[in-house]
Amino acid sequence: MKKTAIDVFCHILPVRYYDAVMKCTKHPAHMLKRARKMPVMADISARLEMMDKFEGYQEIPTLVSPPIEL
Repeated sequence: MKKTAIDVFCHILPVRYYDAVMKCTKHPAHMLKRARKMPVMADISARLEMMDKFEGYQEIPTLVSPPIEL
């Protein structure tokens, strides 16, 4: 039987979202800058390639902090 794992709280940082956050804050969180340097955080192709290495692994991506309502 093939096993499936679904990550329901994995983060993603689209480039447009990152750029908008950077325009709205004088002091961006250190982790936000670090996350932007990770290809799998912003590049969907890189993310899918990484996921293909783990059979049965699936994700439901969520935006990183800060929440869009802020």
